[in-house]
Amino acid sequence: MKVNEELDQLTKFLEVGLEALNSGGRLAVISFHSGEDRVVKHTFQTMAAAQRGSVVTPKPITSGDQERRENVRSRSAKLRVIEKT
Repeated sequence: MKVNEELDQLTKFLEVGLEALNSGGRLAVISFHSGEDRVVKHTFQTMAAAQRGSVVTPKPITSGDQERRENVRSRSAKLRVIEKT
């Protein structure tokens, strides 16, 4: 992650992704690592504070018990959504 600057690239993607949306459009991101989720969370909060969007999911959406039983990899997945204003 460090060598490929993945977290920096994620931040850039979130900025470009939000700008590409029309007003009312939503950007949804699924993260699988706590570092990724932290970047998404803080970037979305910063965007909301700058009135560029509103966070649709203040808490991440995670997999339910049945999903985790059927798909073990889903246990670390977190979905966050922001809507462009």
